[in-house]
Amino acid sequence: MHKSKMLRYSHTVGVMAGMVLLVAGCTSSGSKGGESSPRTQQSTESGAASSGGFLGDARSLVDLASSELVTATGLAAVDVKSIKQITSYTGPTPKPPTGKAYKVAIIGCVPTGGCVKIPKYIADVVQKFGWTSTQSYGDGTPSKYQSLYETAISQGVNVIFGISIPPAFVSAQLAEAKSKGIITIAGNVSPVQGTGYTGYVDAREPVQKTVLSAWMVSESKGKANAVFASLQGNDGLGVSAGKAAFGQCTSCTSESFSDTIPNYINSLAVLQKAQSLAKSEAKANYLVWPTGTMPLQPVVQGISQAGRSGDLKLITSDLDPGSYPLLDSGGLAAATVISPRWIALAMTDAAIRGLAGESIPAADAWGIGTTLVDKKSAPTSGSYAAIDSFIQSKVDYLAPYQKAWGVDLSSIG
Repeated sequence: MHKSKMLRYSHTVGVMAGMVLLVAGCTSSGSKGGESSPRTQQSTESGAASSGGFLGDARSLVDLASSELVTATGLAAVDVKSIKQITSYTGPTPKPPTGKAYKVAIIGCVPTGGCVKIPKYIADVVQKFGWTSTQSYGDGTPSKYQSLYETAISQGVNVIFGISIPPAFVSAQLAEAKSKGIITIAGNVSPVQGTGYTGYVDAREPVQKTVLSAWMVSESKGKANAVFASLQGNDGLGVSAGKAAFGQCTSCTSESFSDTIPNYINSLAVLQKAQSLAKSEAKANYLVWPTGTMPLQPVVQGISQAGRSGDLKLITSDLDPGSYPLLDSGGLAAATVISPRWIALAMTDAAIRGLAGESIPAADAWGIGTTLVDKKSAPTSGSYAAIDSFIQSKVDYLAPYQKAWGVDLSSIG
């Protein structure tokens, strides 16, 4: 029997509302605060894996996701076998704007990474419609998000776009916005985190984390010992889905910890955490960071200072310009890639539908795909333009929006 150890981390930031939802069968109980949940698994030499089984499924998925764009539906968990290649845009046909001039507020989770770039894409798109917009950014704390949403409401906006801001953190503000007829659209947020927004567009984080779990199982030949890092009170980054998939490897073990957003963007705190983790979890050979849009260089430094470089492999979702150089240096072993521009376009389409009083597709129904890269297969450069073009070269997601909206979107952002 393999039994994962419990990790404890203190949290100095104020209480973060909401809870992490863990998939049944992945852990024996849900994580709370900074503690991980012990998980006991049957350990076998997995004759089933050698003859196919989950190891075979994992290898097949890695082969597919390493060469093509893949996607699937599913929020709390994703069936590995349901993840399929896509070669063309499969999302809902975009709706044209009504021609009215609207006022929108775009609020990013933190002033870094995709939480800055996605708002810029949205602002550029809606400007082409004749809409006006404001952009602002939180700091990872509920109080800051609440203040920003209240400001937007007081300004009489028609739409509030929230990027990676869980509904539980702004529940009262979402209710107030609804009462005033304001459309609220969440990007890179899932209903798994709670209700309250008018519409959701997730970044297929459950698919990304499932692909990463398959990569660990395949790369280790079914002998992976992984540590999953998650955000306290925020399961929008698909960690539960990744752990659920990983748990199908009967000869693998996993551990987990959660921390607040402010601690993940504090470079010194991240370095110290990574160093401590690398030393204390000597058997771990993989570390799954929540997202590549957060600072990863301190994680690599912490692993190095613990003497675990090359031994403890770092992987993450959402390859970002900030994390791209680490692929080339070897500090980041593998990552999944999505297009921030695609998310912004889908969020804009969701807002158009909401303003028109139409139903909005489900969070996982926008057709957004992901692919798996390493040092050899990464985009030619780490710019957002290169990342977006890399995804578009596999599936032309831009054309349907340009056709429906009658505007050139190639230069936005």
